[in-house]
Amino acid sequence: MFLPRSDQNTQRSAPPSNPTQASTWKGTPIAEDSLKTKMVDLPEAQTAVKIEKPETVVVRVRIGSDGRVSSVQGIAGNEELRRAAMDAARKATFSADKLRGREATGTITYTFNP
Repeated sequence: MFLPRSDQNTQRSAPPSNPTQASTWKGTPIAEDSLKTKMVDLPEAQTAVKIEKPETVVVRVRIGSDGRVSSVQGIAGNEELRRAAMDAARKATFSADKLRGREATGTITYTFNP
């Protein structure tokens, strides 16, 4: 059986220290009126993109009759913030009962503040 030899002169590297977490900025969502009454969960968007001033992103969503978002499209706002908003919008859920077996479309506006 082979046992590795212990060498006291070998320096062990210290485990990496926890890097300081980058700041994250959140985008607060507001669904347009036609979607508000059907909302179940509307998650905030999160990004590490540094924001100097408040920024707004608008995302158009299509909701299936099951209440899940079936497609998203960023239609206004900073490209990187749009990606964060679109990721959050994909996770939104709506009431299938209130959709009454129909699809719906509408917009969600995300406001990112520094």
